[in-house]
Amino acid sequence: NIVTRRDSHAEIAGVAGQHNLFGVSGSAKAAHNLAPTVSGWYERSDGFMFDRDFGVGGGLIRGAIPNRLTYDVRHARRAFGANGFYGNSPSKEWTDQTIASATLVGSGARGWTWDVAGAYKNHGDHFRWDIARPGFAENRHRTNSADVTAKARTMVGAASVTVGAAGGADIVRSSNLGDHSFNRVGAFVEITTPDFPRRATYQLGLRADRYSTFGSNVSPTAAAAVDLGQGWRARASAGRAFRVPTFTELYYHDPANQGSADLEAEHGWTLDGGVDYAKNDWTLSATPFARWDDNVIDWVRAKTTDLWRSTNVRDVTTRGIELSASRRFRAGGLARLAYTRLDVDAPALNLLSKYVLEYARDSFAASGAIPIARTGLTLSANADVRRRLDGQKYTLLGARVSQRIRRATFFVDGSNLLDREYHEVAGVAMPGRWISAGITLR
Repeated sequence: NIVTRRDSHAEIAGVAGQHNLFGVSGSAKAAHNLAPTVSGWYERSDGFMFDRDFGVGGGLIRGAIPNRLTYDVRHARRAFGANGFYGNSPSKEWTDQTIASATLVGSGARGWTWDVAGAYKNHGDHFRWDIARPGFAENRHRTNSADVTAKARTMVGAASVTVGAAGGADIVRSSNLGDHSFNRVGAFVEITTPDFPRRATYQLGLRADRYSTFGSNVSPTAAAAVDLGQGWRARASAGRAFRVPTFTELYYHDPANQGSADLEAEHGWTLDGGVDYAKNDWTLSATPFARWDDNVIDWVRAKTTDLWRSTNVRDVTTRGIELSASRRFRAGGLARLAYTRLDVDAPALNLLSKYVLEYARDSFAASGAIPIARTGLTLSANADVRRRLDGQKYTLLGARVSQRIRRATFFVDGSNLLDREYHEVAGVAMPGRWISAGITLR
């Protein structure tokens, strides 16, 4: 699946967003020896400017019934100010999300093993366009999503063969988007040949999906990795992917944005390769990549007084390279350097674009962590240097000091310590110098 390019919650609050990437057959990690775990978390900030405050909290329980079933149930709630993000207005948003998943594993005759994984997500969203005008462009959404995947594996000669099927549904009930739903089914096969013919691994996969609204899609993939000896490895992969429009892109509307119900799914081909080196305490990696996307969805408008409208606006070609080097030290320290270069080729438009061309052309990153022996104290720092397509050049410096005392870890974090002014979405300021403190109990 092609992931959504923009995670508004992360950008508004400055909290790292999370995305899930699924391969041809996916993977359910059955932690048979996982002891039951209960966790909770909470973060609060009054924000770096008016109406950019946030509060994030949640909890989870996960565990396993030995050798058979793993489970994970979690709930999170967020409230955050979105001043200027959705338009020229001090907006506010409240969300809640509950996710429950379980995986059942087993074995059959003739060497077959199998697993069945199910997941359910309930997501609520309450959005107020202007916090000073309750009821104006105020929206409430409730989305339910369910997925079930069944896989079976066996060995055929030297090859591992996995076959499976998946199905699911998404339903939204919204005061703004209306009531909509779509179903999906899929089937896949994956063949892996480990250590064949000489320290090499090959993988071939094919997946077919059918959506009740967006039609059918077939996604082939191929990958190979070869052990070159002396700690060196070469690898390459290619595949086809697609992303269906979100409910927001299809149906959402407010005083600054208008979805389009006739959007088509995005399709793309990806190709990457590279070499890795891992020996002693060193790890090196170089990965050139390319991606060709068709029917890319963007929000565009002809002039600043128009609404932003979601549109299958153009085809986009992305090329780049990722380089990294890291070293671990015997005392437990770690140092890492990384560089990413991106070059996005998109046909010129006589329109203003909201997302497609908002990216960093060059990104340099350095990070390190040093534990102080026998004290429980750890010092860490990171620096990011970015050169964006729109001409912005800035350096973000962060640091953390943490002290562990038995089951408690006390920490102080500093972000953007140089107090740089920058934006990642046009017109939306990002946080300046930010100091936070907290405690983790285990």
